Amino acid sequence: MHWRSPWISLVALTFLLSEGAPLALGHTFNYRRKITIEADYVAGTSGSLTDFPVLINITSDNNLRTAANGGHVQDAEGDDIIFRDSTGRVQLDHEIETYVASTGQLIAWVRIPTLSKSTDTDIYIYYGNDDITTSLENVGGVWDSYYKGVWHLKEETAGTGTTDLYKDSSGNANHGDDYISDTGRSGQIGYGKTFDASDDYVTIPDHDDLDVGNTFTISAWVNTATGVRQGIASKFTNGGSYPGYAMSIKGGGSGTGLPALWTDGNFGGNWQRASTRVDDDASAWNHVAVSVSSGSVTFYTDGASDGTTTASATANAEALLLGREHAGYTFNGSIDEIRISKGIARTGDWIQTCYNNQKNPSTFYSIGDEEGPGAPTAVTLMGLTATWRGSSILIEWETSSEIDTLGFQISRSSSARGPFARITGSMVPGHLASLRSQRYRYEDVNVLRGRPHCYKLESIDLLGESTLYGPVCAQGSGEPWFIRGDADGDGLLGMGDIVRSLRYQMALDPQPPCLKAADSNDDGRIDWADPIFSANHLFAGGSAPPPPSPSCGPDPTVDELPCEVHLPCDQSRAAK
Repeated sequence: MHWRSPWISLVALTFLLSEGAPLALGHTFNYRRKITIEADYVAGTSGSLTDFPVLINITSDNNLRTAANGGHVQDAEGDDIIFRDSTGRVQLDHEIETYVASTGQLIAWVRIPTLSKSTDTDIYIYYGNDDITTSLENVGGVWDSYYKGVWHLKEETAGTGTTDLYKDSSGNANHGDDYISDTGRSGQIGYGKTFDASDDYVTIPDHDDLDVGNTFTISAWVNTATGVRQGIASKFTNGGSYPGYAMSIKGGGSGTGLPALWTDGNFGGNWQRASTRVDDDASAWNHVAVSVSSGSVTFYTDGASDGTTTASATANAEALLLGREHAGYTFNGSIDEIRISKGIARTGDWIQTCYNNQKNPSTFYSIGDEEGPGAPTAVTLMGLTATWRGSSILIEWETSSEIDTLGFQISRSSSARGPFARITGSMVPGHLASLRSQRYRYEDVNVLRGRPHCYKLESIDLLGESTLYGPVCAQGSGEPWFIRGDADGDGLLGMGDIVRSLRYQMALDPQPPCLKAADSNDDGRIDWADPIFSANHLFAGGSAPPPPSPSCGPDPTVDELPCEVHLPCDQSRAAK
């Protein structure tokens, strides 16, 4: 049993349930690397971007391969890959878009709570935890509440008609049905989708989230080599006043190749165009975005502001189409990373930073050398003892400070060398955070008198990292006292001890109640060498038995031999 206030457990549980990211409990992440996001590539000169989703795109890395492929990641799906802040103690929401166990390729999105425009931002990638076999991602937590749809378009399956194939990462479940026959998967970031300019598209059922009103942002990466009109994202009724909106690439005349926005709002139905054409090189990708604030429109091409106008969109019951307009005009080329935000006009700094990050990830951040094993928990231990208390052993420890300490576990062994097995059925709760001395105790009632009992203490923090302390072996009255060589337990060394030992070896007598006493030569074993050693001492002037002998005392050496009763010494100690 253990003594602690039940309020500590309640506080710890409340804290854990309030966190957005899943808790990584278990043993240590053995490896980590620092990722430094360069402030030079975060647009703007002062302030910061809040809850910004940073792309981590690593094409290959030997250390990020699984252990089966010569690396340090333990799970074949990359589930033991997580991200933490600069302190190494706060887990960041992340989404893994792609992980390849054989090469260490990793495409992940990480929400950075505060991304500074003037100071480099450090985070850590942690990996190498064989206790983790399920995902620790918090996909929806990566994307702030304004995002109503985030489609990486990485999925692929044979044929068409698969419902909900193209997953929405925003957490709003606006998944897309597959009507794409082209199997091309070209993308700017990872995989994207290639559309055949004929009848390929993705359809997403109507939802209020997707009726964007007069304040919204749409962005995508596009790759096309033709000058025809082609839809990127469209939600309008094909008829009447054509209520709704569409983001497309215009074709024909002076508008050919210009990103454009259709809305039925301020102009009674009009196309508003950017100023810069997208590249007509089949190998080139462009980032296009439109940000609308209370009807005021700003276009962006490759992160740069590219014209302004006004517009707003009326709600309708139409599905959202990706790669096509409702009036036709299927995209001819490839699209990657379509995003729709509602209720916010993303700033120029936000859009420029998205472009910088996704266009050249390797310059947006740098990755440091691998560190391992993982950092210890933030517990400063002042003392650890194990003391016999009658028929039980009391384990006590004291900390001088704690940071994010979830609790403690205790393991026991019959030898200081181990192996150790955990004996605490539930964790002894920690103080989470304390700069003052804290004392703890745990009573081990499942003990055997006369046998060694050694303990290790394990501290576990809120991120599941653990640190071991000890071992410490129990001291005090639980350790048996005996006289070495006194096999018959009469308190004297004589012929009776030799006879008792021989009869036990020949299976003529039961086991002596104190095998430690029968171990005359102190080699940790009971065999023929013990009566021979005693006879040599008594009759041939050989060495006397090692301590404790010829008087009562504890065993100064560690072995596995039991000593349940040794009456002469027990009576002598009781008399004291």
